[in-house]
Amino acid sequence: MPLDPKIANHVCSVIRRQIQNYIPELYLHFIVHDDDSKAEEFSKNTNTLREHPAGKHILNYHDHDFKQDLFQTNASVFSCLAQHKKSGFLGFFKDRAYLALCFVNYTHFESEEDIRNHVTHIAWHAISTYKSAIKSKRDRANTQTDIKEVQNLIFPKLERHNLSYRNLMADIFSASLQFFQGNNQALNSLANQRIDQTLNKNLSFDIEHYPFPMCLDTFKYILKNDLPLYKKARTPLEAATRLTQELKNTYDFSTIEQWEGFCISAQQMAWLDYTPKQILSAALYTGENIHVQSIADIIAEYLQIKPEEFTPSDDYNPFADSVTTELIHKKRYNTLKYKIFAQIKKHSDFTILLDIAEKQNKQFHEHTVLGWCGRGFVRAADILRQEHRTDDFENTLKRAKETFDTETKSISWETLAYFSEHLFKTARNGDFLNQDTILKIVEPNEEFSSIYYTIKAIDDWSNKRMKDSSESKTHMKPPPTETKQFNISDLAG
Repeated sequence: MPLDPKIANHVCSVIRRQIQNYIPELYLHFIVHDDDSKAEEFSKNTNTLREHPAGKHILNYHDHDFKQDLFQTNASVFSCLAQHKKSGFLGFFKDRAYLALCFVNYTHFESEEDIRNHVTHIAWHAISTYKSAIKSKRDRANTQTDIKEVQNLIFPKLERHNLSYRNLMADIFSASLQFFQGNNQALNSLANQRIDQTLNKNLSFDIEHYPFPMCLDTFKYILKNDLPLYKKARTPLEAATRLTQELKNTYDFSTIEQWEGFCISAQQMAWLDYTPKQILSAALYTGENIHVQSIADIIAEYLQIKPEEFTPSDDYNPFADSVTTELIHKKRYNTLKYKIFAQIKKHSDFTILLDIAEKQNKQFHEHTVLGWCGRGFVRAADILRQEHRTDDFENTLKRAKETFDTETKSISWETLAYFSEHLFKTARNGDFLNQDTILKIVEPNEEFSSIYYTIKAIDDWSNKRMKDSSESKTHMKPPPTETKQFNISDLAG
C-alpha cells in the first residue's frame, strides 16, 4: 500500500531542516507527487520557487531537453542546483544562495523509514553537487570537475558507472547520517530496502545502479571497530561525510559492474514472476560467474534464505550461461517447427504459419522470447503463398522448411536475450507492453530489424485479412477468380 502523501511531505520537511541546520545557504526543495501528477505538482510549486532567490533560474530556464528530462521519469531524484549570486561591495559577489530541486514519488514507498532512507539519499546528491560548485569557484583553473553549469543551474555529470558510484555514496551517507543521529536500525533498514528492490518488481527504479548491499560487511566492520573515530566529529553530517568517503574508497568500477550484472538478471527473473528464493537459487546453482554467485550468497545469508538447487527447465533463466540457454531456445523452436509444419497439407495452409507467428509476437507482451521464430514462419508462409499455383506441393513445402531454418538461424540468441532485457526495462519504467511500445523498442535498433519486420508483416497481413473480410460482406457478388498476387514480406516494406 502506497505511503500517505502527508507522511512523505513531513519526512521531506524534516530532512530539509536538518540539512539547512548544517548548511544554511543550501535549501532542499522537495516536490512530492504521484505517478500522474509530477508536472502538475511542479506547477503548483511555482510561487514557492519564486520566493527563493535562486528559484527564478529554474523557472526561467527554457531548455527543451531539460524540461523533457524533468518530467519523463517518475523516479524520486535530485534534479539540479540553482544558484543566486548576492552582490557585495562594488559589485563583487559576497555570498550565494543555493536551491536544490528534488522530486519524491510517494507512491513508490510503503513505509516512513523507506522514504526517509531515500530522501536522505537524495539529499547527499544535492550536497555533493553543492560542494562541487563551491570547490569549482575556489579553483577556477581546474577544468576537470564533476559538474556542469548552465545559466546559473548546476548539474552533476553522470555517466553510467559514475551514477552507480554516486548512488553507492548517497546510500552510505543516508545510512551513516541516520545512524549518527541516533537511528541504529538505519543500516539494516536501507539494506532490506535495496535487496527487496533487487529481488522483486519495482516500477521506475533502476536498482542495478544502487550497489549498497555490496558494502554491508565493510560498513558493519567500520561501525564495530572504528566508531569512536567518527564520533569525534563536530556534527552528524561531518561524521557521515567522513565515513562515506572512507567506505567509497574500498570499491571500484569493476565491483559496481559485478553488481549490475547480478541485478539485471535478478530483475529479469523478478519480472517473470520468480520468487526471491528462486532467483538466488538460480544465481548460485546455474550461473558460472563467481562474482554473481558471491553476491547471491551475501544476500541469501543476510536474508537468512537457504537457496535450493535450481532445476534447469525450458523457462528463460538469465543467470544460466548463454550456450545452455541457446540450446534450450533451439530445442523449443525446433519442437514447434515439427508440430506446425505437420499441419501444412496444402498451399493455402500458409495462414497457419502466420497465425503461429502472430501468437509468438504476442508472447513478447509477457516478456517471453525463448523459442521465438516468428520471422522464419513469415518467410516460410511467403514461399507457400508465392507458389500456390504449382502442382509440386511437396517441393514447395521442402523449400518453405529450408527457408524457415535459414531465417531462424540468422537471428542469434544474444540478440533475443538483449531484446528481452529491453522488454523488462520498458515494463519496469511503467509502460504497458503492447505492440506500440514494442515497436518503439525495435524500430530504431538495427539489431532488432528481424523482430520489427515480423511484427509489421503480421500486422499488415491481419489488417488486409480484416479488410478483405469486410469487403466480402459488403459486396454480394462473388469475388473474381483472378486476384492480385502479394507477398507477406512485401506488406512489411
